[in-house]
Amino acid sequence: AASPLESLNTGLLDVFKPLVTQGSTIDWASCENDQSAEFKSDFDKFTVELSQGIQSLSGGIDLPSPEPPDIDLRTLSYNEIAKDHPELVSKYEALLEQWCHLIEQYLEQTLESQQKES
Repeated sequence: AASPLESLNTGLLDVFKPLVTQGSTIDWASCENDQSAEFKSDFDKFTVELSQGIQSLSGGIDLPSPEPPDIDLRTLSYNEIAKDHPELVSKYEALLEQWCHLIEQYLEQTLESQQKES
């Protein structure tokens, strides 16, 4: 089943957008041309931003979880962990560097795809 945001996006794009963009066939009643043009423009911007947001959420990024250590860290202070278990510090430092690299790649790809679309 689609998420609520995807359902909203589908409804806006497939049902409402064709109705709104039909131009002169719609009776805008007491709405002046500037107002209807502004509404159409804002509606288009909203649907584009919603689509991009959904794409961002669904594409997302998958960061690997840290492996549980062999010791119970809850009983130790940060200083004790650093002093008595330097291998854990190195392990988590490497994991953090990996996360930073993955996030940077994701942001670069997202920026490139946005630049191609505009």
